[in-house]
Amino acid sequence: MGCKKSKLNGDQNGGALEGNKHQPVRTDQTVYVRDPTSYKPHIVSKKEKIAIALYPYDAIHADDLGFKKGEKLNILEEHGEWWKARSLTTRKEGFIPSNYVAEADTMETEDVTIYVFIFEHFIFFILVCFD
Repeated sequence: MGCKKSKLNGDQNGGALEGNKHQPVRTDQTVYVRDPTSYKPHIVSKKEKIAIALYPYDAIHADDLGFKKGEKLNILEEHGEWWKARSLTTRKEGFIPSNYVAEADTMETEDVTIYVFIFEHFIFFILVCFD
């Protein structure tokens, strides 16, 4: 009983890694695309839906809306995972990733609101004390 001895072809190495052969490192940037299944926008009711940014987002495409953590956004339309919104700070409009925001006055945004409140008051304190 046992294995038959096998021979490797010229370009085979038996599964061993060789130090002189390198795989190319992938350096291309991740590309985000719109959700193709969300062809119908869900228009938000007349009552404003306000969301607060849980994380900062840098706009990638021309029709995206970049925002900072804690920024308040008015949700205009819901397109699957991408929503059309208007920043209450900059008044600019564009698409935002829905998983980066949470509806205002919910448990999810409570920590962000406290963080922003403390940060804004700390900056005010620094400006007043060192003016």
